[in-house]
Amino acid sequence: MARRLITLAGKTLLGGTGVVTLGSSAGLAYFYYTDESWKRAVDFAAKVSPMSWAYSKVYMQTAADSAERKEQMQELHRRYAPDALKYCLDLGGYYVKMGQMFCGMGLLPEAYEEEFQCLLDGVPPKPFEVVKGIVEKEWGKPLDDIFGSFEEQAMAAASIGQVHRARLKDGTEVVVKVQYPEVESFFHMDFQVMKACCTVVDTGISKQNLDSIFGEMTKSFEEEFDYRKEAGNMKTAASNLAPHFGTRVRVPLPFDSLCTRKVLTMEHIRGEPIKRYMARLYDQLAASQGKTRQELEAEFRKQFEDPEELKKLLSKPAAAEWQIRVYQGLLRSKDMLQNSWR
Repeated sequence: MARRLITLAGKTLLGGTGVVTLGSSAGLAYFYYTDESWKRAVDFAAKVSPMSWAYSKVYMQTAADSAERKEQMQELHRRYAPDALKYCLDLGGYYVKMGQMFCGMGLLPEAYEEEFQCLLDGVPPKPFEVVKGIVEKEWGKPLDDIFGSFEEQAMAAASIGQVHRARLKDGTEVVVKVQYPEVESFFHMDFQVMKACCTVVDTGISKQNLDSIFGEMTKSFEEEFDYRKEAGNMKTAASNLAPHFGTRVRVPLPFDSLCTRKVLTMEHIRGEPIKRYMARLYDQLAASQGKTRQELEAEFRKQFEDPEELKKLLSKPAAAEWQIRVYQGLLRSKDMLQNSWR
């Protein structure tokens, strides 16, 4: 698996046909030591290959639906879930975001679900000096010239950035969202590696659907690199929601003069963590079906652990753009609520 992933990533990077020669091998070695995005791709392939082989052996050596397979799979889940989380955190960026997406949707086996829960609560933040440097670079002036105060401790951290409380010169409380400097440069190679994984592993997704899915996801995620677009979306959302919900729903409004491509300054408002809110909705859905939340989660998990059921789901037509937009909106809502939950 590692060789196939590396070859696919190499074709993307070098624009070649995937034919490995002495020259191309030397070229790949050069990129590994000089291009961080390429190094991440190779490191990811090297890390996941032993896991993939272990799972493959269980499928080859045990009967479908057998107690033996179930027991061995659960053992592998328990063994590799901590490693998988570490890989996501080490690589950061969109590896973390994909982990958040799968965990937040309840699609992972129980052992992975438990390990990856920490991604929904936030990820380890970058040191304050990194954040300070980004903000000062964006405005070309010292942090103290921009804000009256700026808390060094991040209130939350996510896959592509983190947020800090601050005060403007006039004392107004704000939340400042800062994008990590490396995520945009790594994004395209990271996504090619994820797509290569879906190509190598028999997911049941057709090439046409795979291209469509990743095409829509690429367009959707690329918008996240410019926080000025997010500021515009926040204002649009606030304007659209106000006539229907009044003050019952509030969207933090941006301070346009303090927003750049990598820094977003918004109102500081208090709200409920999205995880707690979604848990309530989950309880309501379960109750409407006469079940507990745990029973409903178990049903969903069983469905997505069944390779045949998963293939049926993934073989359906690719999500339309509006569906991707809706999901992106949910992710952004999660970010906004996390920014203002205290």
